[in-house]
Amino acid sequence: MSSAAHTIKLAIKGDSNIIANTLAEEFKSDVYSSFSKKISLSELKGLPILDLERQEQLKNYIDDLVFSLYFGITLKEIGLDKAEKIQKTCLRSEYYQLL
Repeated sequence: MSSAAHTIKLAIKGDSNIIANTLAEEFKSDVYSSFSKKISLSELKGLPILDLERQEQLKNYIDDLVFSLYFGITLKEIGLDKAEKIQKTCLRSEYYQLL
């Protein structure tokens, strides 16, 4: 009995470069070349694929929200798209510089 390999194709949601770089690093292959090893679905499911830049952006945003709550800084609008404006508002506090 032979084991037939199946090919599964799915669209990548988000930044495909993060996934390509993770696969290249994990399977020791060039990002733009084909992988010499067949990759099983269970191997893919177990890979930690993290967007460290996005993670850092979210952490800073949450830190600024907590800071504004703790020091009673009024924010007119919140949202990740307002993170830069929120940080500028927090920067006005003399205590923000201590962090």
